[in-house]
Amino acid sequence: MTQGSGPDVGKCGSCGAALTPEDYNAAACRFCGAAHMHHLRAAEKVAQVQGVMAGMMANMQVYGPAPGQGPFPGGPQAFGPPPGGYPAQQGAAAWQNMQSAFIAQNPMQSAASGIVRTVIVLMVVMFMVIGGAVAFILLRMD
Repeated sequence: MTQGSGPDVGKCGSCGAALTPEDYNAAACRFCGAAHMHHLRAAEKVAQVQGVMAGMMANMQVYGPAPGQGPFPGGPQAFGPPPGGYPAQQGAAAWQNMQSAFIAQNPMQSAASGIVRTVIVLMVVMFMVIGGAVAFILLRMD
């Protein structure tokens, strides 16, 4: 079969002609006109990706954008500070309100954090009492 100019990078799957890099990058063999297999496989992958994206877009239209995001595609996205500014700009009351809202949403977690806090305080007090007793005993030995 006919060879092109330049180094060979493969052979045509249909006619067996040696392919140069330029021939290999073409969609079809310049000698027999048959489509190259790597181009066919790439076209299949593109079709699969387009199918997945079409499914995602269909779900997006059914369920709408995620909370806090603008319309998709093309609309403004939810970037920048939250409405009313960041809590640090609103003062300590905003942080207290956020903590109260968190506790209201997660009562079990707030109860668990209260128990953990109590256990830690008790352990600190216990170590201080034991440390004081050991210090007292060591100082009285002299």
